[in-house]
Amino acid sequence: MSDDLKFFRDLNKHPDWEPEASRTEIEKERETELVKKKPKIKDEREEKLETAISTEYHQVIDLITAFSLKEEFLNDAEEQKILAGRKQFILRQMRKVLDDVENYINRINVLRLQKLTSYNDGNQYRDYVGSSDQARYQYHNRLINDLKMLMKQANINFNQDFPAEARLKAEQGYAERKGQSEEEIRAALEKRNYVEFPYGLGVVINWKNCPKDPQGEREFIRDWAFEFYKDLSKLKEELDIDLKKTGA
Repeated sequence: MSDDLKFFRDLNKHPDWEPEASRTEIEKERETELVKKKPKIKDEREEKLETAISTEYHQVIDLITAFSLKEEFLNDAEEQKILAGRKQFILRQMRKVLDDVENYINRINVLRLQKLTSYNDGNQYRDYVGSSDQARYQYHNRLINDLKMLMKQANINFNQDFPAEARLKAEQGYAERKGQSEEEIRAALEKRNYVEFPYGLGVVINWKNCPKDPQGEREFIRDWAFEFYKDLSKLKEELDIDLKKTGA
């Protein structure tokens, strides 16, 4: 079993769970590799984005917003209602991740700008830096948790690359499936028109390149956040528009 599938297998034990709340170089060749396989969903809004990571995040927003049942099942009102709720949840989660990135990077900037001369003595300065660094660490943890929740739920509900049996097991844990047999749930899942995400099981991040050790993972997600920080306002604006369309 690959490390990626083990990661999502562990997460799938609790499909409804939500968490509490030296820079390394991001892979430079991935843009070329993604040209052939990434979805061609693009509009004039996307042209305003400055980085490949931002463009791919935007593509995921578009894929989820446009996600639907297969044509022959479009009149299935019950499954359409379930799907609408799932889409709304994922879009909100994507918005939450953007807020996490903003809070985390802003806290780092505060630490960088703070000057020792702003305080009467070194002890006062150390106390301030200690509390600020703790806040930065907490924001970083929240970003990591929310990003993993985004990957987990997007994979279960929309990703064509997610294993069918893992999807079935996860789906059985949703409240909407209470009382349904395995055969009924399997049939319901087969009605969806699953899509391919830019980063496969990573959805919005190149998870295959993420180090397996905890510190390496933290640094990898930190660098990912820095990469599209400059596009945060644009992404949040467009995501808010899409959330309004879904009635969120």
